[in-house]
Amino acid sequence: MAQRVADGKRIWNEPWSHLARDAFFWCLFCGADSLGMLPEMPAAIAEALTDSKLRPTVKAVQAALDELCSGRKPTLIRYERDGRRYLVFRKWQDHQKIRYDVAPTSALPPVEVLEELSQKTRDLLCRNYGVTYVAATVKTAATVSVSVSVSVSERTDGQDGPADKPPADLPNRCGWCANPKPPTAEASQLLLQGYHDSYRAQHGNCPTMTPAKDGNSLKRLLASGKSVERIVAVIAHGLRSEDTFLQKRGFALCELVRNFDGIAIALDKGVVHGSRNAAKKSPSTW
Repeated sequence: MAQRVADGKRIWNEPWSHLARDAFFWCLFCGADSLGMLPEMPAAIAEALTDSKLRPTVKAVQAALDELCSGRKPTLIRYERDGRRYLVFRKWQDHQKIRYDVAPTSALPPVEVLEELSQKTRDLLCRNYGVTYVAATVKTAATVSVSVSVSVSERTDGQDGPADKPPADLPNRCGWCANPKPPTAEASQLLLQGYHDSYRAQHGNCPTMTPAKDGNSLKRLLASGKSVERIVAVIAHGLRSEDTFLQKRGFALCELVRNFDGIAIALDKGVVHGSRNAAKKSPSTW
C-alpha cells in the first residue's frame, strides 16, 4: 500500500464521533486507492474495527460514514456507478500530493461530483491525471476536457470549487484553454485538446501546436488500431520523458508521435522513458 499522510492534530480536532474517526482512518489507510476513492463497504469496516471490547454494528458504521459525508464541505463524497456506491475524499490532493499517473482501482466519480471536490483534487483527476479519467468513449474524454477548462480558473472568494466564469486575463491563456473541443468533435481534435491539457499541467504553459499536421499524425495512430485511451496514456507518459532529444524539442507532439512505440514500451514496463537507469521506475505516489 502506498504511504499515506495524515495530520493527526487536524483529525482529532474534527467534531466527529469516535466511530466516525475510526472509519475515517480505515478509509484513509486501508480502503482508499491512490486517488482517494473506495467502494462504500460498511460491513467490511465493521469487521475490521471489531475487537474483544468494541463490536460496532454495520448500521453504526453506516451512520459514521454518513457523518463523514455530511455538511456543506464533507470529508467524503458519496457517488454511484453501475448500481454500486463509492466514496471519494473531497480534499485528497490537498494532503497526499499525488504527482504521477496512478491507476484507479475504484470506479471514477462522475463529472458532477468533480465540481464538489477541492480545487487541487479536481485538478488531479481532470488535468494531471486525465489519462486515468478517460472512460471508454470519446464523448466522456471530451467531457473531462471541458471540465478541465473550468477547473483551471481559481476562485477569488476563497471557496472551494470552480469560478463562476473564467477570468479573461488568465495568464498564458490560449484558444485551447478558452474554447475546449466539444464532445461532438472528432477524435483527433479531442486528442489535440488532451495533449494541450496534459502539457499545460506538466509544464505550466501552453504548447506550440500545428493542428493540421499534428492532427494528421494522430489520425494515423487511430487508423492503426490504437484507442483514444492508449494514445492519451502514451502521450502523457512522453511528456515526462528524460530523453534529451525530446526535452530539447520541447516535447513537441510530432516528436512524441514519432517516438510513440518506444514511449509505449516504457509505459508498459513502468519505467521513465529515456532514463539512463533502466531500473528507474515511474513513481506512482508521493
